[in-house]
Amino acid sequence: PGVKNTISFRYSGIEAELLKTFPELAAVEARFSWPSGISVKLQERIETACIRTGLKYALVDRDGYVIKLIDEEPEYLPVIEGMGSFEAYEPGSQLDEEQRDLLAVAAEITAQLILTDQAYPDDISLVSLAESISPEDNGFAFLLLQFDNNIVWRVKVSNGRTLSEDIRKLQELA
Repeated sequence: PGVKNTISFRYSGIEAELLKTFPELAAVEARFSWPSGISVKLQERIETACIRTGLKYALVDRDGYVIKLIDEEPEYLPVIEGMGSFEAYEPGSQLDEEQRDLLAVAAEITAQLILTDQAYPDDISLVSLAESISPEDNGFAFLLLQFDNNIVWRVKVSNGRTLSEDIRKLQELA
């Protein structure tokens, strides 16, 4: 029992190779498991945003890591527009600091859309109407809402203390 509790062997080469090969992974822990095995723990990245990158879409996690590039926009996330060219980004790379700040603005707005939809389930879903979010450097963003009857609203929202109230008013108007 004493040897098992004091000796721990990590397989850092395996960990690094898995992280490099699979950008979907946020963390890997591989270690020797007594008496004759290997234990591997994986933590995957969760896509929280979709950013238009020209002809493709980049799915990114909350820390701004590109998980993968896809050809069609997903139906379950609003598309973030106007964050510059991502042509140089590859799965596994991280957005730069300025882009992560813009991502944070868009993520806060998306979160408020989701919270408002959950709080008022009988009203129209803003997440389903949200076609895109275009964050600006000053904490504002333009939210594009697409209705079934081909009417499009372009709304300027602020990532400030009144964001939740503004989103609720928007839902009431929709």
